[in-house]
Amino acid sequence: MSLPLGRLPHGATALRLRTTQEIYWDRLAVAYAVQTGSVARTVLPLASASLAPTGFAHRDMHAARRPSYDYDRRVPLWDTRHPRGGYTAFGTITELVAQDDGALAIMGPGEEV
Repeated sequence: MSLPLGRLPHGATALRLRTTQEIYWDRLAVAYAVQTGSVARTVLPLASASLAPTGFAHRDMHAARRPSYDYDRRVPLWDTRHPRGGYTAFGTITELVAQDDGALAIMGPGEEV
């Protein structure tokens, strides 16, 4: 994720981040925009897409409530609610998501495309 900061005060050596969320930062950096050479955009066609229930990455808690997640160790249940509503059926969803037409795949917790 990148966020524009606008102009920083001359000589600034520290930034304060404030939020009401509990966020664990792995790394934070300030990057400055620079002019580049020519840039080409290449749109790749979607080969395939499917929606499947995959479970949740196993969570371990460390000192200071710092979590780590092991995506290779999956658990079927999690401490989250499954909101009511209509979800996309499991299986191939290539036609649903291949076009930029406003259609979406609606998935719930523990599912992935």
